[in-house]
Amino acid sequence: MKKMMKLFVTAILCGGMAMVAHAQRASLAMDKATANEAMMADLAKGKSGVSAARITEALDNHLTVAVTASKRYTVVDRKNLAKIIEEQKLGESGLVSDDAAQMGNLRGAAYVLTTTLDHILESQETVTFGEVTKIKRRYQLSGQATIIDANTSEIIDASNIQIEKYDIMDAVPGASDGGSSRLGALLPEITREFAEKTVSRLLAVTFPAKVLRVSGKVLDINQGEGFFKKGDRVDVYGEDEVIFDEDSGEEFRLTGDIIGTATITLVTPQTSKATFNGSGEVPKGARVMKKE
Repeated sequence: MKKMMKLFVTAILCGGMAMVAHAQRASLAMDKATANEAMMADLAKGKSGVSAARITEALDNHLTVAVTASKRYTVVDRKNLAKIIEEQKLGESGLVSDDAAQMGNLRGAAYVLTTTLDHILESQETVTFGEVTKIKRRYQLSGQATIIDANTSEIIDASNIQIEKYDIMDAVPGASDGGSSRLGALLPEITREFAEKTVSRLLAVTFPAKVLRVSGKVLDINQGEGFFKKGDRVDVYGEDEVIFDEDSGEEFRLTGDIIGTATITLVTPQTSKATFNGSGEVPKGARVMKKE
């Protein structure tokens, strides 16, 4: 009986700890990835054989996987999200009354992520080396990721995201260059990288990377998989400073000076370790930013 009671209490405690850990996650609503009219028109005129719907669906799936893998967010139901965002845009335009639906009506979400693709480029060149001829094809996918504070409707970040991929194959006389099939084969990789770059930006804005602990030259950082990779080089910044502008009455948070650089040596699901390459001391809480 005592053993059963002990197991019961343990289960309750573990469940409680899981609930606390879950409660610490930020809630996120993700709008479906879309392609703007210009990109859809370009695809309609091209010979890629890949539709905008196929690209956005693939991107949408990879975004869900990347957000879930970050273990930083609880994804909320996005039912009617598009309608709410449209109403919010109308409210900002001044074309509707003040009682129109605002972004804050999206209950349960702290942030909203929207992703819009605006351009896909396909170009190729033929290069001959001696008796060998190669076809070098370049694919470029670009778009914007917007992060919105769901409570205030404020756009807190809008970033341009771009992915480039090169495909080199032998040129066979009389054979098709395989353009559409090659793009189709590379599409999962292209959209996955686009999604990972988008979520990396989301993490950087909503969960800025910072130093949790310093042990000599070893830094423990509060970001892990989905944000850092082993071998990444980062800049380490000193303490931020808040400046008050008397003319505008606004407060500005200025990023501290660069202390030095560090190299990521270990990446876990939630944290990373890095070796500091500088000579100064790194304070706990120091900001960390990836070098582009």
